[in-house]
Amino acid sequence: MSEECVTIHKVIDSGFDSPSTISWCRKNDNHLPSNHTGLFAVGDTSGQVRVWCINVDNEITNISSLMVCTEKDLLLPNLISWQYQTDGDVYIMAVTKGSYLMVYMLQIVNNDIVILDKCIPATAHPMSIAGLSFRKNVILTSSTDGTVNKTAIKTLNSVLSTKTTPVKVTLNEKTPVKYHSIVLSANCIYIAIVTCCTDYITGEDSLEMNFVELQRMEDVIKDLYSIQGKLTNYLDSLEYIRQKISAEMELCKEIQDLALGKVRGEDKKASLQIQLFLMKLQLCLGKQTSVTKAIKMEVSEQTKRKDSLSTTNKQTTLSDEISSVEKKLINEHALEVVEKWRERKMSQGILEIPNEERRVILTMVDWLSQHGDEKTKDTVSAIYKDLKEEQLSELCRESCPLCQGTFSECNVKMMTCINGHKFGRCCLTLTLCTDLPSRKCRHCDAPANRLHSRHEGTFLEDLLHQPCPFCNGELL
Repeated sequence: MSEECVTIHKVIDSGFDSPSTISWCRKNDNHLPSNHTGLFAVGDTSGQVRVWCINVDNEITNISSLMVCTEKDLLLPNLISWQYQTDGDVYIMAVTKGSYLMVYMLQIVNNDIVILDKCIPATAHPMSIAGLSFRKNVILTSSTDGTVNKTAIKTLNSVLSTKTTPVKVTLNEKTPVKYHSIVLSANCIYIAIVTCCTDYITGEDSLEMNFVELQRMEDVIKDLYSIQGKLTNYLDSLEYIRQKISAEMELCKEIQDLALGKVRGEDKKASLQIQLFLMKLQLCLGKQTSVTKAIKMEVSEQTKRKDSLSTTNKQTTLSDEISSVEKKLINEHALEVVEKWRERKMSQGILEIPNEERRVILTMVDWLSQHGDEKTKDTVSAIYKDLKEEQLSELCRESCPLCQGTFSECNVKMMTCINGHKFGRCCLTLTLCTDLPSRKCRHCDAPANRLHSRHEGTFLEDLLHQPCPFCNGELL
């Protein structure tokens, strides 16, 4: 980054002689660029911490602030971490001072900062805290004396409550270990610790990065049962499940219930994506198991044939179930897209529909009319009417680029014309993948068309910016 890319937007007089640390918490969890409101904290070597209410899009010079740590106790506030909680519209700030952890619950009221509650958890380390990480409602602190503490945060009716427990970290080291920086994964499944190991003989120190599991299997499954939002927010949970299943070569009952769709969270789309992930994992596990059985020389040929037939039947059934879940996910995606399109058309009073946009919406409505349920019938009828169905001809629908024939067989990822020509299907628009090479999902390899300059400012620009509907992965 060059100096020309950096501009001074605001200058704040902290009033401190020796600022030691700085931290900012934006209001939105999803970090939408349209909202830059949040709290900004600065700590000083005197032991004080001041917080400002900041909106970088606002040119108001009168910025409200509040001294949250007023004591000049000379305990250096060396680390500050935040969490914004949508429920209650509150900010939770964790500050380390020496060997102590201090937690504050703050809120912005009429552009003023208010302390709703504060506490000092029983998490004091024998030596100064060197690492701090705050994810969800879990605070992890580490110290150079080799201790790690986990503090669970609860907020109820503007009241803070905490529970601190020591974390036993086994690194199989024979030399003394000092813990420095520490980081929690997104869902508190793993922790990464920078350790300093001292050699007894030479007295030399060596720095290492270690990864340790923090959660238990039942806790991870509980989180997956209540999954909401993007699947990509749970990558550490999915990786944990994948490693456990790969090591044990089987799915436990709770995971099987998720894979079979017996248990569903409030977010239907996220639950279907979890189910698809587990089914694919189960399919890979079945293939791996069949290969392992085949290479065992003591198994008779007859047993081999029976096992092979049984495994093949199971894999065929599982593949059909995977296709069924993929179809449900495409139904959810198509319904969401056409409803947004219709809402946009009505709110903006759009009369003329571009041909490419019409083709995309028509393809999705055709899909829903064939594969949708009773709930989609009214939406499908309304959008056919918006598209002026009586004026639609086969020319409005896609045809084979090679023979101009109509498409007779279509599934979620492939389209086949009446003459047998097969083409990949864009997972976002459901139209042909005409861009070569097309984009691919970084997780499941689902194809998607590229974004072109002709799409700027259109409905298709927003659509082609969306993640993969099968797994919420990024399209590259």
